[in-house]
Amino acid sequence: MVNTRRLGGLGLAATFLLMTACSDSLTDSLTSAEEAELNLDVAAYAADATVDDIAMMVDEFARVLPAPLASGPFRGPGAGRLSDYEVSRTVTFYDEDDVEMIGYDPLLTSYIHMLFEMEGSRTRTGDRGTITQTVSRIRDMTISGMLGEEDARTWNGTGSSAKAAVMVSDANGERSYNFSATSIITDVVIPVPRGSGWPLSGTIERTINVEIIFGDEVRERTRVVLVEFNGTHLVTITINGETFTLDLETREVIRHSDET
Repeated sequence: MVNTRRLGGLGLAATFLLMTACSDSLTDSLTSAEEAELNLDVAAYAADATVDDIAMMVDEFARVLPAPLASGPFRGPGAGRLSDYEVSRTVTFYDEDDVEMIGYDPLLTSYIHMLFEMEGSRTRTGDRGTITQTVSRIRDMTISGMLGEEDARTWNGTGSSAKAAVMVSDANGERSYNFSATSIITDVVIPVPRGSGWPLSGTIERTINVEIIFGDEVRERTRVVLVEFNGTHLVTITINGETFTLDLETREVIRHSDET
């Protein structure tokens, strides 16, 4: 029996019956309304990942720097906005000659290499409904601009996310997905001291692979998501050419076509 879920107001059970009535094999098509609904759900998923990445750069990174902290691993509950997750990290400090240091020095450390993982689950409710998801993410990051007295640090690196089960429930019904992603973090500038402002500039680009679950059947889609930081809590997200605004403070996503 196919569960009735909705994308863009169209019941998935009805979609399944219509398709099988018209063809001997299930097609991979989605209506334009379903594709648009998918973009919004991908934006919500990317919003969570983006806010979590900022929490890694701010809340979690605050744990790295108390001098004199030695290089090495850590595992335990996340800090700040990552408190729902179990996190682990390994940090290595370098001086301006690229020589590995035994620990952090507030004046002599030039950059840090950090391997970071987070995993867990979260349910949150906002203006557009409820999203429940599992999380398993890895980040390989370099934090530069740290030599001497600092007013900002710059983050560059890559990331990946294992397949995550996501359930969205809102006015259009319930939708189930599996998401997996890769990410490129480029020149994201975080002001110093901690908490003195939002990321000043830089981008995060994600390639998100989506499995849309239709009962026992699956559709596959790929979305390329670009987040551009500007020093405020309202940042632009572009998904396959469509523009949204993300509120970094609330994690809410606004579709520009919905604005009046």
